[in-house]
Amino acid sequence: MLDLKRLRYFLAIVETGSLNKAAANLGVAQPALSQSIASLEAYLGLKLLNRSSTGVVPTEAGGTLYRHAVQITKQLERAVEDVRRADSHLEGTIVIGLPVSNAALLSLPIVKETRARQTGIRLQINATPSQLVVDMIRQGRIDLGIIFDDVLGPELSTEPLIDEELVYFTAGDQPDGDLPEITLRAIARQPLMIPGPPNSISKRLSVSFEAIGEVPNIIAEIDALSSIIGGVAEGLAGAVLPWAAVKHSPGARVSAYRIAEPKVVRRMYLCHSATTPLTRAGAVVHDIILSETRQLIMSGSWKAATLTV
Repeated sequence: MLDLKRLRYFLAIVETGSLNKAAANLGVAQPALSQSIASLEAYLGLKLLNRSSTGVVPTEAGGTLYRHAVQITKQLERAVEDVRRADSHLEGTIVIGLPVSNAALLSLPIVKETRARQTGIRLQINATPSQLVVDMIRQGRIDLGIIFDDVLGPELSTEPLIDEELVYFTAGDQPDGDLPEITLRAIARQPLMIPGPPNSISKRLSVSFEAIGEVPNIIAEIDALSSIIGGVAEGLAGAVLPWAAVKHSPGARVSAYRIAEPKVVRRMYLCHSATTPLTRAGAVVHDIILSETRQLIMSGSWKAATLTV
C-alpha cells in the first residue's frame, strides 16, 4: 500500500543514504523500516533501492518515486498549515447548556482548552436542567448541550458521552482510592435529601426504589446542590447525587459510596440541533467537550463514571 508513512520512511532513507541513519532520525527500529520498504516494493512490483557497502541509493524507479514523494509531503504540509491558519481565525460566541449537577466539574476545563486553542471563540455556559437544554436547542438559543437519556428527541443530533452512576453521600472525610459500596435497599432506610422534581436524579431514583419495592425516607427536596451537600456535611441526612455534585461545595467534608444492587446509572449525551449544522467554531467546541470529558474520566478526576465509547 502506498501511504504517507511509507513515503516518509522512503524519503528519509534516500536523503540520509542509510537505513541505520534513517531509522535513528525517525525513531523506529531498523527492521521495521526495512519491512516497510519491502512492502512498498512488493506493492509497486519494482525495486526502489540499491543497497551496497557504501550506502543506499535509489533505482531509476526509486528516483521517480522520490520526486513525487517530495511534492506529496510538501503539499500535505502546506495543507496542514492552511487549515491551522484558517482555524486560528475562528471567531464567534458558542452557547453551551450543561447539567446543573456537572457544570462545576466541566465548565473550567472546557473554557481553558477553548482559550488555549481558539482565542477568538467566546463561550457562554449555562447550568440548565436537561429538558430546558432541549427546549433552548429547539429555539436556537443553545448551540451545544449535554443532556440525559430521559429527554432524547428526534429534533436532536446526539452522541453518547458517558454513563454516570449516582452515588450516596454521608458526612465524613472521603479517603483516597476506590469508593466503598452500599446497597440501594440500605440507602432507602436512611434519611435523604434530593433535588426536587422535575429533575433526572429524582426521576431515576423514583424508578430505582420502586423496582426494589422500597419507599425512600426523603426528608427534603432542595434545588440547590450546594445546600444539599452542605446539609450532608452537617449530618442532617444523606443524599443520592452524581459524584460531580461535590464540586458545587469544595471543601465540604463528605464521603461517597457507589450504589450496588442495583446500580443507578444515567447516560449522558452531547447534542445539538438535528436541523441546524454546527458552525466551524461550534465544531471545535464540540470536539473540545468530547476530549475534555474523556480526559476527566481517564485521569480519574470524574469518579463513578465511564466512557460509552
